[in-house]
Amino acid sequence: MADAKQLVRRGEVPSAPMEYRRFGRTNYALSVITMGGMRYHDGWSEPRDEPHREMIDHAVQMLRLAFDAGVNHVETAYGYGKSEYCHGLALEELGVRRDSFFLMTKGCEDSGEEMKRKVEAQLEGLKTDSIDLYAFHGINTQEILERSLKKGGALDVLNRYVEEGVIGRLGFSTHGPTEVICRAIETDRFDFVNLHYYYFWQRNYAAIQLAQSRDLGVFIISPNDKGGHLFRPSSIVAQLTEPLTPIQWNARFCLRLPHVHTLSFGMNEAAHIQEMKGIFPLQAP
Repeated sequence: MADAKQLVRRGEVPSAPMEYRRFGRTNYALSVITMGGMRYHDGWSEPRDEPHREMIDHAVQMLRLAFDAGVNHVETAYGYGKSEYCHGLALEELGVRRDSFFLMTKGCEDSGEEMKRKVEAQLEGLKTDSIDLYAFHGINTQEILERSLKKGGALDVLNRYVEEGVIGRLGFSTHGPTEVICRAIETDRFDFVNLHYYYFWQRNYAAIQLAQSRDLGVFIISPNDKGGHLFRPSSIVAQLTEPLTPIQWNARFCLRLPHVHTLSFGMNEAAHIQEMKGIFPLQAP
């Protein structure tokens, strides 16, 4: 386990029972739980650039609780409905310094020009001039990977933003097969990968091992939903994981690997924050 105090990080490490890991070659010390930004009140209705007051208040509440609990990484995406615009307003209302947390968003386009327009729209929505971690969203097939790699295409545009300091580090997210994930890692165009891996779905372990060998950050997508609907477990699963909840047990299972760095939790109730705290201190399940 990396000592967050020895790494490049945002803000001071809080006294909450959070733990931090070096996010691969980004050298960012991320909290091992990331605040996922998909599940706020009424986040999917149109127009996407006009979040309702209830959504903003919900985000303010949950972000404040997450930050107080030691979370230092917030994750959203262009494809998450109103999430980017909501975060822009909520973070502004909270008054948190931009250098006190890491921000990840995601997006994808077929052409370089379209990619540039999307990033500019995202910066506007998030009310920021910099994005710490940007993931090309959805390298799910070999065709998408090849298209993104074309000269003058989306990745070349994103790399220019990195060179300009607008984007800190570039990665990719994926719901694709392990073979495609490994090919994307092997291009050496990415500093981190967002992928699926849980107790009930371990097929991407080879990709995690490859990411470790290349020193990529490893971000686990949706451990509590895609990981087996652990927020609504069967009685058998609940009994087998006692005294932990299934969410806590699965988080410890994933984080038993030192080269798994952070898990996204879409927390939308205060009780979710309390449950998250029960993951610590980390130990093998």
